[in-house]
Amino acid sequence: MALRQGGSIAEIDLKPLPREFLDDWNRIYDKWILLKTIKANNRIKPTDDEITNSEISKDQVEEK
Repeated sequence: MALRQGGSIAEIDLKPLPREFLDDWNRIYDKWILLKTIKANNRIKPTDDEITNSEISKDQVEEK
C-alpha cells in the first residue's frame, strides 16, 4: 500500500503513485489478492468463481 499511497519503508520515504499508474496498480493488486487466496487455500490454480470475480473487479476498476 505504501507504493500506492506513499509512506516510509525501511527509512525510505516514498511519494504516492502518480494517477496515471493507478489503473495498472489496481489490476496488479487484484491479482495479488487472488494469488494470496489461492495460496491460503493450498490450491495450485483459481476456481472459476475466483476468475470471474477477478474479471468483475478488473471491469469495475476500468469504469472508474
